[in-house]
Amino acid sequence: SFYKFSDFSKLKKLTFINGESSLYIYKGKKLKKYVDVYSAINCIHGLNGEDGSISALMQLNGVPIVGSPLFASSSSME
Repeated sequence: SFYKFSDFSKLKKLTFINGESSLYIYKGKKLKKYVDVYSAINCIHGLNGEDGSISALMQLNGVPIVGSPLFASSSSME
């Protein structure tokens, strides 16, 4: 039912800080460490998933990713 009505207002807004393998949550105008990321599984299909964007983000932050590396992902989408 959550996805059926597309009410994403209750979702937490998370972000990476470049070079860090932790996710941060927005608390007002400040960032607070939320969780350490030890690895990632790319389950996103299509644009922004298979084109290397997720692989690049993880690589920039030193997070090992299961799946195709950046160059293989980006070259296969052309």
